[in-house]
Amino acid sequence: SGLSVIQDRDASAPYTTIDGFTITGGDTLIGGGLVTIHTRTTIQNCIFRGNRALRGGGLFNFGSFPLIRNCLFLDNVATEHGGGMYDDHGSVTLVNCTFEGNVAAVDGGGLFPRSTSTAVNCIFWDNQDSGGNGETAQIHYAAAAPPDVFRCVVMGMNQLPGTGNLGADPLFVDAANDDFRLSPGSPAIDAGDSTADIGTADLDGDARRVDDVATPDTGVGPAPVVDIGPYEFGDDCNGNGVNDALDIAAGTS
Repeated sequence: SGLSVIQDRDASAPYTTIDGFTITGGDTLIGGGLVTIHTRTTIQNCIFRGNRALRGGGLFNFGSFPLIRNCLFLDNVATEHGGGMYDDHGSVTLVNCTFEGNVAAVDGGGLFPRSTSTAVNCIFWDNQDSGGNGETAQIHYAAAAPPDVFRCVVMGMNQLPGTGNLGADPLFVDAANDDFRLSPGSPAIDAGDSTADIGTADLDGDARRVDDVATPDTGVGPAPVVDIGPYEFGDDCNGNGVNDALDIAAGTS
């Protein structure tokens, strides 16, 4: 087998930040794109795409406590478990990420946690494993307790515990051509949790918490309510929390 694209190991440098990378083409036994071992890494604004491993096609976490924010996991493959990510003996916190089109030959096309993982404001859509593309293909947990999943969009949502989760189509702009931004009318708009560690900008570098007045706030936390997924719907050049197009129409921009 080959190597992971990035290996982040040991507590000698526990607070590494990996920011703004496209991680692709890895092929190895664990963590085709990235392996984190005994660290507290922050991974943000990254795209994990087309990586392959026995476990954790996109990312394999062992004994680490990473914060993973504003990331896309696309078309990664595990020949066993965890096409997008495999989490073992640690605790991953996922905030405003999207897992789409990842595949596991056995279980957990999207996320396969064997320890306590948390996902908030994330989208798990069209990931596949040996059972198809239902809820357990999106998140298949092997831990004693299920992961904490809040304010997420999960394909086939049925029995996964957590609050504020949705099973409706997130209405990506053009998933077939890799545009995972939200279309008008997406149920993910203004539906997240603004109290999560969302940062100040999305994967495009645009402001977080931009209000879409055409969409009722169904999320929680201070307004404007954050969207679900790595991209905020609409731009906000003047930072007033209102979509630029609406500002222009109202003469306030």
